[in-house]
Amino acid sequence: MFHPALSDYLNSLFPVDSPNFSSWMELARQENYPVMDQDALSFLQAFAGITRPATILELGCGFGMVSFHLLLATPGSIITGVDYRADNHQRFLQLSNGFTDPNRFRFVAGHAVGFIRDSTDTYDWILVDIDKRFYPEILEDCILHLKPGGFLIADNVLWKGWMWEPETSKNISPILEWNQKISSDPRLESRIIPIGDGLSVSRKKSLPEDRFNLL
Repeated sequence: MFHPALSDYLNSLFPVDSPNFSSWMELARQENYPVMDQDALSFLQAFAGITRPATILELGCGFGMVSFHLLLATPGSIITGVDYRADNHQRFLQLSNGFTDPNRFRFVAGHAVGFIRDSTDTYDWILVDIDKRFYPEILEDCILHLKPGGFLIADNVLWKGWMWEPETSKNISPILEWNQKISSDPRLESRIIPIGDGLSVSRKKSLPEDRFNLL
């Protein structure tokens, strides 16, 4: 989202807290696998340290790079990662071995939409990074399964800045719909942060009149 030089500058100031970040990035490069930008991941680690979620659900976890780094940032948290590729669990175990307790990460192979629709659990954080076509479809279930005061966070919501280009905006209508819905839903207090490819951060209000109050 930023000029590359600015992203490099931010990453030099606020690097991802990780014992083996280069290994995760190398795997992503080798397999041409899309992963969260470094500045966005660094922000999530810091935000997790502030809000201290005990339970996190990551929908579209891939091979678990974000989950791994949130485990490092939130000692004692339990993370459930959902991804359609069952082999991604083995990748997570290989790269996280020796750095985190594997019992704190539960991998579910399956479709994120079906998983959260059928779930009976609630979470302090829900992260969304699935096929963008399903963003609007999954929103209501995310809100229902988010604890009051919890955070719903989605990646790629600025989609390289194309949402204000008329010739391309029609191709990203699900992202536009997601952004419109989170901005107008009375149950949420939302902001979009222009780092990485854009992160939306929505807090589920405890009461209708509730506002952001993190302190």
